[in-house]
Amino acid sequence: MSVELILWLFSFASVVLLVGLTVYQLLCLVDLEYDYINPFDSSSRVNAVVMKEYSLQGALCASFLLTLHWLPFLLMAPVTYYHVKLYLARKHLVDVTEIFRQLNGEKKYRTIKLAFYFCLFIVTIYSIWGNLRGAPTSVVEVTCTPTLDLSEDHQLPHQDRVQVISQAQDEANPPNFEQIPNNQPPKNVVPKRCKNFTVSEDECLVSAYLNISKDPIIGTNQPIKGYWQRITEYFHEHKSTPYDRSQSSLQQRWGDIQKETSRFCGFYVEVERRKQSGLNVDDKIKEAMAMHERIVGTPFKFMHCWLILRHEMKWNALLDSMNPTDAKETEQKGTNIMEELLPPKIARPTGRDHDKNMKSNISSSSFTACINVLQKLSMEHGAFEERQDATSREEATHMVVRSDRKLALQEEVIIIQKASLEIQQQMLKLQEEEREERVMTMDVNKMEPWVREYYINKQKKIAASSMNVETSSAREPS
Repeated sequence: MSVELILWLFSFASVVLLVGLTVYQLLCLVDLEYDYINPFDSSSRVNAVVMKEYSLQGALCASFLLTLHWLPFLLMAPVTYYHVKLYLARKHLVDVTEIFRQLNGEKKYRTIKLAFYFCLFIVTIYSIWGNLRGAPTSVVEVTCTPTLDLSEDHQLPHQDRVQVISQAQDEANPPNFEQIPNNQPPKNVVPKRCKNFTVSEDECLVSAYLNISKDPIIGTNQPIKGYWQRITEYFHEHKSTPYDRSQSSLQQRWGDIQKETSRFCGFYVEVERRKQSGLNVDDKIKEAMAMHERIVGTPFKFMHCWLILRHEMKWNALLDSMNPTDAKETEQKGTNIMEELLPPKIARPTGRDHDKNMKSNISSSSFTACINVLQKLSMEHGAFEERQDATSREEATHMVVRSDRKLALQEEVIIIQKASLEIQQQMLKLQEEEREERVMTMDVNKMEPWVREYYINKQKKIAASSMNVETSSAREPS
């Protein structure tokens, strides 16, 4: 056997293992998507085979590089580079807290790798077939027996010689015809995975649970094994799908339905407890579904089961048993209903001594009650008057404070108004002085005679008024 053929056989085994590991990871992610396993188990199973896949793929790529097979090496190099990049960035493992958000991306990534491994598988098969066809024909070693003579004197044609050799080998090594018993079951047979439960199967399972639980003949006096055996028989008798479900599968499915439906019942009760106006039954169901998706993180997928179970007494009794406080309330309600249905009880007549004692007790208790009421009224009246006095004092204090603040504000407003009047007077005085200065500095030589005379008179009046002001200011005592 040549080295080339050994390399391709190793490649064939490696590619088969890579395909198996990738398919296993995809199955774990699909089981998580359909709630067959929890996120922790799914991420643990995927992370357990990631490094094995990376090591095997890297070894296969290195073998192609060492044997100078450039085409398969170039095909494997991008995947190897991507694996090394993920490993160095510490992103090669699945995070259990982010697996739901990254579920679609992880499935798509592994599906692309699976398609690549299938292409490499086809290349490997083609290379092995080419090596087998191109290899020289191997010589078959034949052990000669006394009944055969293969000398030159007894040479046979090629086809006859091959037939004689095969007959001689059969005589030398007779086959062992041991009869295999027909009733012996095959070993290591992996059962096929059935499809997911359909809506009709869920409804049939719920119907089987209700009918078997409410059987008036057997009732609750049945063991758990026989109870689920009867449910399984009822399910297979009334199912509309061709799939066969085992008893353990039905038990697990009913456990999921019971858990999710009980949780949804809690959300629906919470919505009803709010007593929001304007909401009908459909609005309450939608609000409960939105609350389930917001808190749990996944939409409620057993609405068809809840619609069957919501009005069943067996289901309500099961919910009451799961919640002890609700069970006490239900028991109290049942007691009240029974008291309403039963005829009224007739009280026993009282005796003479009992009536006397009752009258004396009533008189003494009524007098004591009156005294207590009067004391309480007087105390409340005193407390009320104290509260009124305190309130009036606080109001008077607030009024004084407010009046003081009002007076202070009014004084500030008066001061501001005075300042503004002074500013306005100064501005008017400045404007008057500016006007007089403009008249005094005018050139009257270029004007008409009558205009010149007008401005000369103006200038004289301005000069006279200015002289009078200076004289009056000089006469005032310093």
